[in-house]
Amino acid sequence: PLPNPRPLMYGQAELEEIEVMFNGNSKTVYREKATKEDFLKMLPSATHVHFSCHGRFNSGIPLYSSLLLAKHDVLTLDEILTQFVFTNTRLVTLSACQTAITDFKKLIDESIGFPAGFMEAGIPGVIGTLWSIDDLSTAFLMLRFYELHIKDGRSPAESLRSAQLWLRDLTNDEMSDFLKNYYLDDQPSEGRTMFGIARNEFRKYVTPLGNLKPFEKPVYWAAFVFYGL
Repeated sequence: PLPNPRPLMYGQAELEEIEVMFNGNSKTVYREKATKEDFLKMLPSATHVHFSCHGRFNSGIPLYSSLLLAKHDVLTLDEILTQFVFTNTRLVTLSACQTAITDFKKLIDESIGFPAGFMEAGIPGVIGTLWSIDDLSTAFLMLRFYELHIKDGRSPAESLRSAQLWLRDLTNDEMSDFLKNYYLDDQPSEGRTMFGIARNEFRKYVTPLGNLKPFEKPVYWAAFVFYGL
């Protein structure tokens, strides 16, 4: 979403490639169009809801924790708990920072955070993050997750675990091959963000030692957790 002082360089590419996996049965908004109003219009028919944006956990008032949308809109945990009813949604994926942190200081007998909020609103499964995450590695992790979940039909929990292990063990050589599949596409769709990113990022992984693993540290993949069924 825009405007934002820290725009996500790979957020649009992440969404564009995930959108393809739904074979035309998806609605996606980017940049200035990613407002709360647009989100609410798409919500009733959505089986999967994916946010690629900035998130903020409010440790002082957890219900004010928010997802930052376009045109300075915010979607708060309080709104999710009190205003939204998800009737068709199977999974909400919060590809944003600090979206799985919960309050444990004031309400030690309860879990107050985005996962609990979405589940109370009727979502069977929620994916969130425990800390601030890297933009590029997150995009790759999410692409692999949806390949496993949507294309291969695996459960969200199994797909997330497998995607994390894939990213952890990915070598420079394998990353080069992964990116090559995008920028060697014979007919990349017009304006396809991932095409340009893959072409530029490819050089970073083809030049170092091929067996090194650029994302093996837990900071790149371990923040993502799944809650639900």
